[in-house]
Amino acid sequence: MENATGKPGNVVELSGLVVDANYFGSLGVRLQHGQAFQKAEGVVVNESFAAKFWPGQDPLGKRLRAAGGSDGTPWMTVIGVAADVQQNWLSPLGRTPLFYLPNDVEPQRSVYVLARTAIPPGNLMEAFRRTVQSLDQNLPAQDVMSLENYIAQQRLNSVFAKLFAFFAAIALVLAWVGLYAVVAHGVSQRTQEIGIRVALGGTRRDIFSLVVKQGMRQVLGGFAGLLGCAIPARRAIRVDPLAALRHE
Repeated sequence: MENATGKPGNVVELSGLVVDANYFGSLGVRLQHGQAFQKAEGVVVNESFAAKFWPGQDPLGKRLRAAGGSDGTPWMTVIGVAADVQQNWLSPLGRTPLFYLPNDVEPQRSVYVLARTAIPPGNLMEAFRRTVQSLDQNLPAQDVMSLENYIAQQRLNSVFAKLFAFFAAIALVLAWVGLYAVVAHGVSQRTQEIGIRVALGGTRRDIFSLVVKQGMRQVLGGFAGLLGCAIPARRAIRVDPLAALRHE
């Protein structure tokens, strides 16, 4: 967003949601000041947004607009301040500055439809699908579930993502250790050869490059492969030619 703090040329990156006027009532989000979208050019911000960019000031009437657009991008006037709500379920105690844009200003290709019900939401799944298809039979109604189930699913996905990342890190370490063992063994088997190369004028850089290149051919590149080859290569460049020639 541009000019969020009222200073010319100030551009900051923020989080935003595109909603309609019924969003706040459906989720029970209180408007602390002002009103919901009565004007197409209006924008609603949350309390954290107002406290960060206009501390000690009345945010109503302040103006901002999306940066990166053309000069014709409309300025939006803050018409309401909503209470902070948990938007990031991975950080329950966090409060992120957030702004809400009306759907009339930023229409989306896909939307989430929220409804507050007096009966268990599970009993209305098919009714929701039929209602959407009654508007247009080609409209898909996907992932119909309660808000609690949706949040639980996202948390579960996050747990699995962290678990897979942990196992990937273990696999990377094991691959590095295995490659190190193979290359180190190869270097020990070629100690005499390395000693002869050094005695014939081979430089440390030549020996280092030889070991690394041969090791990297086995893994076709990669960071773990580089570490696994570099340490044995450093050992190879320290070989004493006289000691190597006596090595069995």
